[in-house]
Amino acid sequence: MSGLTERELRQKIKKGGRGSLTSDERDAYEQFVTVINPGILVKREKAVRIAALEHLGIDTLETQDSDDLDFHEVSVVSLEAALKYAYECGLRDTQMVGR
Repeated sequence: MSGLTERELRQKIKKGGRGSLTSDERDAYEQFVTVINPGILVKREKAVRIAALEHLGIDTLETQDSDDLDFHEVSVVSLEAALKYAYECGLRDTQMVGR
């Protein structure tokens, strides 16, 4: 695993693009990846939880060992909104890294 900090990885990406990272550095960077959600930097895991709660009405993504709690019925409209949100987060993350 890379010994670089998040800031050092971002500086390296800014100078040489994501392709300038070694495999270990790319893996380390994935731990720090952020997405932009209306002007706010949000960790990827938090963005997934936001999509689950706000778009799908799912309170937790933790396994609760109960079919009633682990399986959810969602409308296609809600699913579409969650997928669009995830796509937009990924697109913005890619644009941020490319700068």
